[in-house]
Amino acid sequence: MMTMTSINQLTNIDASSKTAVARNAVAVQRLAGRFSYDALKSPADNLSAAGYGCRRIAGPSRTGEREIYRLCDNRVVGQMTCPEATSWLKALAAARESFSLVDGAPEISRFDLLPDYCMINFASCGCGILIQQRSYAYVRREGTTAGDCEKFNRDLGLIPRQVAAMTFGFISGWTAPFADPRHPAHDGLPAHL
Repeated sequence: MMTMTSINQLTNIDASSKTAVARNAVAVQRLAGRFSYDALKSPADNLSAAGYGCRRIAGPSRTGEREIYRLCDNRVVGQMTCPEATSWLKALAAARESFSLVDGAPEISRFDLLPDYCMINFASCGCGILIQQRSYAYVRREGTTAGDCEKFNRDLGLIPRQVAAMTFGFISGWTAPFADPRHPAHDGLPAHL
């Protein structure tokens, strides 16, 4: 898990960015990691364990429908009833475990399988850079090595296919096929950093 020490070691990053990273560290860990759907827990508890929340919808909606959102960035995943949310969570748990598409399961966005942040060793600047999902901005971290980047990502609980997909998204565009950790090109990567 990312600690305040690792956040404070980031150089060339302003205080507000460090605060944002620290605030999101727990949610990023949940989002990056796997979870198991627990039938004994409420849908709200299962959502929280997966890094999501639910809230009432303002305005007209189907009976019992809630808005499902990511805790770390408030991105709305969709509007679902309790049974739909349960089905979606089970599909998300399976997708995060296997990183493959499951026939007949609710659609899982690639962005629900990617972490908010990771660090990559960027050859053009010769140092590590912190990248954020769906952003082309980055923060340079002078003096970091490939090993430092790997340790940072391992501390976040990321796996190589997530880092590879984040790298492709950052370089080639977030809608590029390789920016999805389920893409077959990532199948040969090791299971752990």
